[in-house]
Amino acid sequence: MTAHFFSLSRDGDGTVIAISGAFDAETVFDLRGQPAMRDVAPGTRVIVDLSATDFMDSSGVGFLVSLSRRGQREGWTLEIVGAAGQSQRLLQRIGWPTTLAS
Repeated sequence: MTAHFFSLSRDGDGTVIAISGAFDAETVFDLRGQPAMRDVAPGTRVIVDLSATDFMDSSGVGFLVSLSRRGQREGWTLEIVGAAGQSQRLLQRIGWPTTLAS
């Protein structure tokens, strides 16, 4: 099992989710339980920072897809920044740019 850590913080008009280590099913489960993930106001930017992520699997991709769709429905924007290595290759392979806007 690969270690994972994440932090949620505010940055101006946005919420930053910084993920370190593995972005996998365990990380997604822990993130979904965070109150800050349930209460995103319209007009907010949700920034997922992958700069310290060393592994992302289909659970991480599914979470990003879910966030993107939710942002479209609820009127907020998703941005993915800092993808490198395996996570960047995975995002490129499925046709997503490093920065996504909902």
